[in-house]
Amino acid sequence: MKLYYPNHIFSDVTFAGTTNEVATLPKENVGAIHSKKLWRTNASGSVAMTMTPTSSQSFQFFAVIRKTAYTPTQFKYGTSSSSTTTVLYSSMSSYGLIDYYERPTNFAGAQYYTWEWTASVNDDTGVIFASPAITLSQDIDSGGLTIEHVDKSSTSESHSGEIFAEAGATYRQFKANWSNADNYLKESLEALYNSVGLHTPFFTQLSTVTPYNEMLYVQLIEPPAFSAGSFGRWSAELTFQDAQ
Repeated sequence: MKLYYPNHIFSDVTFAGTTNEVATLPKENVGAIHSKKLWRTNASGSVAMTMTPTSSQSFQFFAVIRKTAYTPTQFKYGTSSSSTTTVLYSSMSSYGLIDYYERPTNFAGAQYYTWEWTASVNDDTGVIFASPAITLSQDIDSGGLTIEHVDKSSTSESHSGEIFAEAGATYRQFKANWSNADNYLKESLEALYNSVGLHTPFFTQLSTVTPYNEMLYVQLIEPPAFSAGSFGRWSAELTFQDAQ
């Protein structure tokens, strides 16, 4: 299981570049935690938007949640004064409308991130994410993953048998369990919670093996739970849900 956090774009960031955007849905919206808060283009043409945190960061993972099916051109990152290293879209991975790139190793000192594509009218982008990458010391137990679908819709039935319904939010809840976790894994889960709490989304990939390799944008439902096992080992549980 891999964890990607904290997102540098959620911190104090300057957004610069493209001007072909809807005034009420500006590029700064990609720095909001909710993927439904959109950045929308208002014209066709080349889009290049640079995000600059106030200080350099450790960087290994980059992801974009698109809300419409536009085709990106490239992502660039760099230090010192500009985004200099280019990652072509063809070399990035994609899962649905999430495009992502993971460097083989960590890159220290990243302070410039640029996202580029050739836009159409009303291209929507939800979240842009740049962070370190953490691989947990142990995989989730075999049989230790539970996925439940939550549907907040409500229904009622009149005395005459008519059904009335109101559509509500739908999302998935995940429970990951480790029955014999080592201290490294326990500390990694505690560090995740200490960083993001229950309020800030992060990315995770449950496994690199199909069908569990979906790139997930999630947030914790509750703090990680631990119970002592044999000496130096723990039973651990992490509960999270799709971020809205």
